[in-house]
Amino acid sequence: MSETIKMRMSVDEWNYICKICERLGIDPFPYQEVWNYGKLIFDLTALDLKGQHEVIPLDPADYNKGGKYGN
Repeated sequence: MSETIKMRMSVDEWNYICKICERLGIDPFPYQEVWNYGKLIFDLTALDLKGQHEVIPLDPADYNKGGKYGN
């Protein structure tokens, strides 16, 4: 049986998040349903560019409604 995911981002954006998370050694799946995925992409890219590849995973709740960066 297949699983339905309610992603709020395009497939291209999701693939980009997966690639960055892979480089950082972070599991991307907790970020599937975040609301503010633009800020998430920005933060993950900043960590990747800084070379901080041993990071504590970002809290997905911060990027949802009512979260630290939520709408």
